[in-house]
Amino acid sequence: MKEQVIPEAVFSGPAQYGGLLPEEPSIGSRVKHGGSDRRPLRFWQPFNDWWRTEYAKTNTRPTSDDIERWYASQAEIAWGTDKPTLQEARVHAKCLRPVALVRDYFRDYRAKKRSEHDDDDDDDDAIGGDSDFQLTGSPDL
Repeated sequence: MKEQVIPEAVFSGPAQYGGLLPEEPSIGSRVKHGGSDRRPLRFWQPFNDWWRTEYAKTNTRPTSDDIERWYASQAEIAWGTDKPTLQEARVHAKCLRPVALVRDYFRDYRAKKRSEHDDDDDDDDAIGGDSDFQLTGSPDL
């Protein structure tokens, strides 16, 4: 069997691990997670905070022009050289919701799941899980 060669540029981690761990990504670098490239945790936080503040002030979603103005003035400060493209920021903004709406969505979701779980328990009783049923006598073998 032929030995697999691992490029040094990809795996140049700490020596105590034989150099087999990838280097720590920079803040804007994408991290492999579940087969897809993802930004590090809280990468979008500066943008999210601005977006939600704007939403709270106007009670409407920031427009594309608003996003472009914020990006032009703040992207370099927020992300430095690892900043996403303006198009990535616009796509990300489409997914944003006010915190209260997100919170309510998950409250409703959990309540629905609890309700479905309770209904499943009731169905088990109706199908043959009758707790009042008792065997009397011994079966003939």
